[in-house]
Amino acid sequence: MCPLYQDLATDLMVYSLVRQVERKDAMAMAKLGCMYGRGDRVSRNLEQAFYWSMMAAKRGIDSAQYIVGTMLYNGEGTQRDEAAAAKWYLKAARRGFIPAQGYLGAMYIFGMGVDQNYVEAVFWLTKATEKNHVQAQYLLGWCYRDGCGVRQDHAKAVHWYRRAALGGSRDAGAHLAWMYQHGLGVDRSPFLAFNWFHKAAIEGNPDAQNILGAMYRTGKGLVYQDSNQALEWFSKAALQDHPLAMFNLSMLYGEDGDLKNTTLAATWLQVAVSTLVDGDPTYVLKGQGFAQ
Repeated sequence: MCPLYQDLATDLMVYSLVRQVERKDAMAMAKLGCMYGRGDRVSRNLEQAFYWSMMAAKRGIDSAQYIVGTMLYNGEGTQRDEAAAAKWYLKAARRGFIPAQGYLGAMYIFGMGVDQNYVEAVFWLTKATEKNHVQAQYLLGWCYRDGCGVRQDHAKAVHWYRRAALGGSRDAGAHLAWMYQHGLGVDRSPFLAFNWFHKAAIEGNPDAQNILGAMYRTGKGLVYQDSNQALEWFSKAALQDHPLAMFNLSMLYGEDGDLKNTTLAATWLQVAVSTLVDGDPTYVLKGQGFAQ
């Protein structure tokens, strides 16, 4: 028996799957790839997961094409290759596979594996939003906010941010809060801004955590000045490698008061600079951060 799936034969419940794979059944190959990827009834083996997913993808199984794209993008079970990932996402997207459409749109936004093309990004993101893909809704809101690939329209940005936020996107919730904070596409509302920032911060969004920390540090945005609360939220964001929060922590430790600690102030300043130099210095420019 082929060693690639000989361990499956010991499980009578999947014996029929083995037989289907031997008959070159594409869907069975896709299922086998998923089993290896999850470690379901077999030892988890990402190389085998990629192999069988690729076999299925070449036979036109859209879900397998999406998995191959994801594994190539992440470098799981194979060498990382963004360009190859984009090609497989495209194949699955053209077949109407919604997650692939969403990821392909994101790759066009940031120029990952493809030439940056906002028009193409909006095309695929719109396709995905038709089936309520939350991440696509969030990114489409970002496109409308900044006028990337579409005419700038803050009201539409708010619409898509709200749809995504209600669908569970903490990132969309943070951006929706920012729109309420500045009155873009919606009436300015410090109350709703704070509520959405707080919700996104609790859910772990580092941008919202940083802004919430800034609110507590200055006493603006419906909260009293509270250095301890500011410290808590800046720290949560900084521990997620948020450079602006690191700078804010440095400033907080450098101020006169109970938290003053010049050693920590210098340390966080150094870490912040190192993060921007060694990490992604275009963090804010890509729309993933707020310049507050």
